[in-house]
Amino acid sequence: MDSRLRRILVAATALMVALLVVFAVELANAQQQARQDVEKRFHDRAQVSAYLTESLFQLSATNLEQQAAKQFGGPTISVAKLVKQARINQQPYTLVLDQRGHVLASTPGAPRPTGVPSYVQAALRGASGLSDVKPYPADHGVSEWALPFKAASGTRVLLSGISETALAQFLAGFLAKVPNVSGAASLVVDSQGVLLGGTGMGTEHPGQ
Repeated sequence: MDSRLRRILVAATALMVALLVVFAVELANAQQQARQDVEKRFHDRAQVSAYLTESLFQLSATNLEQQAAKQFGGPTISVAKLVKQARINQQPYTLVLDQRGHVLASTPGAPRPTGVPSYVQAALRGASGLSDVKPYPADHGVSEWALPFKAASGTRVLLSGISETALAQFLAGFLAKVPNVSGAASLVVDSQGVLLGGTGMGTEHPGQ
């Protein structure tokens, strides 16, 4: 093989290697861009799901706060009305707290708060809040929903226990209708990572 042909072959080989390198780089860039696009779409849909879930809770809270102000905003609180509302809403217990977080009235057997929990403090400042899962003898567990409402004496809080099972069923039914990525699961967890409910990935076992 003469030197001229050898140079041609070397040049052709170098060109082929260069083309393969460029192809590999372009493929890697395309794969990275595709991954980023998928992640962005997933992130955007997750944000929408979170926003819709929060909006639903806020809408429910607003309606319940208005009802609570009418029923429990007076100088005396009817325990019979409190029991009726808890039964209608399928809540294990309900309490009404004053502006210092002290119990004004409660359904029979309702647990007494230990101190003033952070979510009750937030409610006294005007923001409704849902607690982490708490043990409750009559159920596997409950989350407490603290709703502020106006009374003649100042802000009061309607504190209701929501059973683990009822909350999981509610979240599963709602999140099944929220747009999501195909094949994805939607999970709602508390601040300790305990499962409250959702769709897919073993969400039929809340509390894990």
